[in-house]
Parts: sequence; C-alpha cells; structure tokens
Amino acid sequence: MKNRLAHILMLGLVCLIGLLPTVPAVAAETPVAPQEKLIMGTIWMRQGFHARAADFFGRLLITYPDDNELRSNYAEALLESGQTERAWGEVQNLLRSAPDAFRTRYLLSRCHMAREDYESALAVLDDMAVDYPDNSGVLADRGNAAQQLGLWFTAIESYRRTLSLEPDQIFVRSALKGLLQEHRPRLSFQFNYFYRADKTNDWLLDTSFRSHISQNTVMTVSWTANQLDRSAQTGVTEVSQDYHAVRVDLAYQLSKRWNVGLTGGAYRMDGWKTTGGARIGWSDPERARFLLSYVFNEPWTDPTEAANQEGSEDRLALSVELSAYRPWILTGNFEFQRYYLNNRTDYADVFDYTVGLGRIWRRAHPYILVTTGIGGSQRFNESVDPAGLLLEREFYPYLNLFVEHDFTRRATGQFSAGFRYDTERSLSGWDAGFGMRYELTPAVILNAGYRYNSESRGVDSGESHQVSMGLDIIF
Repeated sequence: MKNRLAHILMLGLVCLIGLLPTVPAVAAETPVAPQEKLIMGTIWMRQGFHARAADFFGRLLITYPDDNELRSNYAEALLESGQTERAWGEVQNLLRSAPDAFRTRYLLSRCHMAREDYESALAVLDDMAVDYPDNSGVLADRGNAAQQLGLWFTAIESYRRTLSLEPDQIFVRSALKGLLQEHRPRLSFQFNYFYRADKTNDWLLDTSFRSHISQNTVMTVSWTANQLDRSAQTGVTEVSQDYHAVRVDLAYQLSKRWNVGLTGGAYRMDGWKTTGGARIGWSDPERARFLLSYVFNEPWTDPTEAANQEGSEDRLALSVELSAYRPWILTGNFEFQRYYLNNRTDYADVFDYTVGLGRIWRRAHPYILVTTGIGGSQRFNESVDPAGLLLEREFYPYLNLFVEHDFTRRATGQFSAGFRYDTERSLSGWDAGFGMRYELTPAVILNAGYRYNSESRGVDSGESHQVSMGLDIIF
C-alpha cells in the first residue's frame, strides 16, 4: 500500500515538473497566431464559405488582437461575405497599426469599391500601381475603378498592362474587349430593305463614324440615304422618292451617372432642311435609367408627306426603366409630337405612350426577357389633317419576347416576337424576327437579320418584310 502511494506521489511530482517549463512559455507567447491555426479559415475562404471564415477569424482575433495578418484575413472575409461596414472598421484598425502594408492599402481600395466610392478607390490604386507596377491584381482593380468612373482611356491602359502580366485573365480580357468595341473609333454600315403588302418597297442605308474626341466626349457623324419605290402601285403619279440626311451628334459624360447630348444636321426632301435636338440622361444599370430628349425639324411643304414621314414634327420624349427589383423590370415610354401640316400653318398634337412590366428569366446566356403591358396614342389640338393619316385614338395591350444567346465566343444570335391588339379598332398584329452577330476578328463585326410584321396600324396596315445587313469596323 505504501509502495503504491509512493508510486502515485512520484508520478504526480514528475507531471508537475513537466508542466513547469510551460508556464513561462504561455506568459511569453508571441501575439502572432500560428499558421496552423489559420488553415481552417483559409480552407473555408477557398471553398466560398466567407461568412464562416469571417466568424472563425473573428473569434481567433480575440486571442491574437495584435496579429495584422489575421486582421487582414478577417477584413477580407468580411468583404467577401458582404459585411462592408464591419470590414471598413477593421481596415481602419489596420491603417493605425500598418498603414504602409500592401494588404492594408489593397483592402482599403476594395472597401472603397464596395462602398461605391470609386474616386477614392482609384486614388489608392493609382499610388499602388506606382509602388507595385507588376502586380496584376492592383492593375485589374485600377482598370475596374476607372471604368466605373467613365475614365475609359485609363481603364483600357490598366487592363492592357494586366494582360501583359497575366494573359489568361478571362474577365479582364472580356472587359477590355467591351471597352475597345465601345470606345475605339468605329465605322458602321447598315443596310435595310423593306417590302410591303401594298407593293411599295424601299431601302435605307445608314453610314456613321464614331470616335472619342476627349476623355468624356464622343462625336458621331452619320449619313442616311433612303429611297421609296412605288412603281408597282397603279394610279401613283410619284414613282420614287429620295431622302438624304447628314447629322453630327456630340455626347458628353458629365459624371458616372449623368450624360448630355446635342444633335444637328440637315435632310433633303424638297430641298435641304435643318434638324437638331438635345437630350439629357441618367443611368445606373442596377437601379434605374431615364432619358429626356427633344428633336425639332424644319418640315417640307407637301402636306401629305409631312403628316407621314419621319422628320415632319417636333418631338419631346421621355424613356424610363426601373430595374432595382431584378429580375423584374418596369419600363415606360412617353412621347409628345406636333405634326406640322400645310407648310407649318396647321398642326396636330399626338401623345404616344407604352408602359410595360418585364421579367428576366436568366441573366446569363441565354438571356430571356418577357414583357407585357399597355400602349396607346391620343390626338388632340388638331387644326386640320388633309391626308387623314393621323389616328384619332389607340389603346392596345401587348406581349413581347426577347431571347439572346452566345452560340460561340464570336457568334451571338437574337430572336424576338410580339403580339398586340388594338381595342379601339379591333385590330390585332404580330411580328417576329431573328438576327445574328459574328466577329470575323475583334475589329470586324458582321450582323444580319430578318423581320416579318403583320401588324395593322394606321398607314402601315398589312404585311411587311425587312431584311438587314451590317458591318462594323473598329480601329
């Protein structure tokens, strides 16, 4: 019994002696968390469980409050899980303890981006691009911030530098491709041929050249030629009619959201006449957009043509789209037109409107949008309408379908169809069409399409066919 008690006491003494060296080690333990304790949080980050990783790093930070790397991991996990304001607070702590560290500055720029303060983000990334010229992540984020601010030249330069370091960055390559196609000088040709059931046919050729003349200013010069052929009709004194128009358009980006534009030019019917207009728009793709525009035209003298041809009226239009509650989209288009008749001595006012509710079924390809709504037209304040071409009143419900799909990286197809019923005149109509866009090279793009319309509406009653072909050359 005594021997057993002695053995127990000896074992206890050995254990006590073995524990003694650990006491000062605990007291003097480093404030930095061992790497093996970060492994689980890192695994959760890589697997996409950012909220779980943030919770893990946050609890670990209580034990190691002075570990800047751990705090950086915690801030990054908060950002990735959408907890922007909590991440911002952690970054402020990092700025006090390690303001010049790469991760501190990089996380600061990401917080600015998450809070949509793109100017502050770009300022931080501009400095980092000087200190770390070979860091592709910094350059890619700099390009994104510049693009959000509408600084296209800076964005293009940053994306190009990123791809020179890492050519396999797919998203950067896609963003650069879109910017080049949108903002590099572009020469466009578009040809349309129409054939109608009333045996009239005409063709329309649009040619335009668009280029940036400054960072925020785009100039477009266009020429339009149109010929209406009535030779197949009987009892028509005028066999053909030519129309030409030359326009210059200036678009200026006031800020990321606001833009304005001016248009001026001339068209020829019975002599050269002047045309012009102005517009202002606001756009946020994630919430809403609107465009208010005004166009004036000097009408030609033939009253029967003045009531029917484009360019014979003054026009005030408002277009609104609300997309804050995606996948639902609310659209509205309202247009006030004054048609001048009898060499501008008489006129008729017309108000057109459409209001629709649409739903996006898939954001990625294929992109599907179904829209239903109502539309109408109301004439008032008319003095005389000798041609009888202006409708008294319209009211119609409609249903539209639009589908877009990328068949390959170079080929994109579109299909659209619509149906409408005019309750005022008990007339229905439908239309359908398809189109294809193909990139021969990144600088040469072809497009073609066909549309059939059986709609009965005013002067456009009956069937019509439209064939279109186009070419874009990007310099």
